[in-house]
Amino acid sequence: MSASLNGILSVAKTGLLSQQLALQVVSHNLANATTEGYSRQRAELVPGVPILLPQGLLGTGVRVADITRARDAHLDLVYRRESAIFHGLATEHDALAAVELALGEPGASSLGSTLGAFWDAWSDLSNDPISPTARVVVVARGRQLSEHFHRVDGALDALRTQAVARLQGTLSEVNRILGEVAGLNAEIAGAAALGVSAPDLQDRRDDLLDTLSQYVPIDVTPRGTAGIGVAINGVSVVEGSLSQTVSLSAVGSVWSVQTSGGLTLGVSSGEVGGALEVLNDDFATLRAELDRLAQGIVERVNAIHATGVSPLGASGVNFFDDFGNLATVTAANFSLDGAIVANSLA
Repeated sequence: MSASLNGILSVAKTGLLSQQLALQVVSHNLANATTEGYSRQRAELVPGVPILLPQGLLGTGVRVADITRARDAHLDLVYRRESAIFHGLATEHDALAAVELALGEPGASSLGSTLGAFWDAWSDLSNDPISPTARVVVVARGRQLSEHFHRVDGALDALRTQAVARLQGTLSEVNRILGEVAGLNAEIAGAAALGVSAPDLQDRRDDLLDTLSQYVPIDVTPRGTAGIGVAINGVSVVEGSLSQTVSLSAVGSVWSVQTSGGLTLGVSSGEVGGALEVLNDDFATLRAELDRLAQGIVERVNAIHATGVSPLGASGVNFFDDFGNLATVTAANFSLDGAIVANSLA
């Protein structure tokens, strides 16, 4: 009778303790209802280990086998993929918006407006070719045009420098996250070795991975003992408690991201991918188009100007400096020819 009563009390005790722990998990969920990155937890109740009696196996009540998270790995994958795409496009949009602001198009302070004033000055001169005032105005408008090209070129240089600095800061944050994820891998693996889960640590790790996906596209692969592997474009950057660092590299005017192991990451999305797209494609295209515009103006204006004769009888004079080779003309060196600067009436 005593043994039977002890068994009954033992089952009741384990049942109460297990339900008390389950209620504590529910309380923990309620307390973190608005916590960013928190996953709802659940106490996994399983029957106690039965005991063998002459009459058969007798149950010993209930126990909490583990505390697990209600988390969908597929939704994590989709979110991180779309997050990288969104933040890559957003980074490129912000950079191009800054370029648009620097160009000031359309507007009174835009390159188009300055160019229009230059053509208007030529139109006025064509109405009165011998007017000294009209000739001086043409030269002044030409100088203003060259200065505007220089300002736009300088603005693009400044924006590129800012983009590089911002990208370096982003990569520093990526390195911090990779190191922390590797550290959490070690802590979670330690808990797994004891036969238990670490849901709060797993939440912290997933929150870091969500943030990381804003910067670079990542592939997360489960490993043994509750660890994970993280790869960027197929290159492993976290394995268990080990992580690599990434850094910015430039060969000529081409920027790339490399791991501490010397591998180049082909990052095409995330803030890092967006920044690389801006540096290697958008800014390069804008600079090339700006230089092409400068070369076109020099070529056409000089071709017409050289056919004219000045009041002093000079002919074959260039209006803009072509440096002896039109291909060397850029927005940065766009300028009036020396003969025009020396004597605007020549």
